Amino acid sequence: MQRQGITRSRAAAHAFNPPHLPPLVEIVPGRQTAPDVVVAALWREAVYLVERGVCDLDDVDRAIVAGPGPRWTVLGQGLSYHLGGGAGGLARFLETFDAPVRSRWNDLGAPVYDAASKRNLVAGAEALEASVGGRDVLIRRRNEALQAVLRAPGPFSVRAGAERRGQNESHSATQTALLNEWAYPSCQPTAARRSPAAGMLLAIVSLLPAACRAMR
Repeated sequence: MQRQGITRSRAAAHAFNPPHLPPLVEIVPGRQTAPDVVVAALWREAVYLVERGVCDLDDVDRAIVAGPGPRWTVLGQGLSYHLGGGAGGLARFLETFDAPVRSRWNDLGAPVYDAASKRNLVAGAEALEASVGGRDVLIRRRNEALQAVLRAPGPFSVRAGAERRGQNESHSATQTALLNEWAYPSCQPTAARRSPAAGMLLAIVSLLPAACRAMR
């Protein structure tokens, strides 16, 4: 597509797991677009800490769940720091914490990520899975928790976004109904209703208008 000169009019999409719940997809970049490396950067530092023996995978996951994770479901890092700057906002935060932020960046590690490292990570993940009762229990609890998060009100929540779009876009009512049907089921879903492929399709359809605007 890029060789044909139509890169800006096409996009590929990658759904966040589990694909039938989060109503957001990652727009996969090509050679001429800048990649989104936020998740990669977080995973890189987690791997580095585990390799160095600072903590194990259990510690990393529990720290994220108990610390920044809940906040990230409400606000992104930019607005979190903006509020952290008090009345001066992000400008004040950047001025006050310039040196500490730079020192943390310089201290970020470069993991080896070799076979031994991967075996250690896999063992940690399997131990975490076993600690909650196995894979089926883990998946069920994850899905229930994600549905609760998606239902919750917030300044940038899924419902808030649908309501804002509904003020100006005629298709918002249908979009909101689809979100209610797929992400907020009132009864036990059928396999067809909650299939990953259908959830992925819904996410892609919901994000296409914004993605197209971004590529113009």
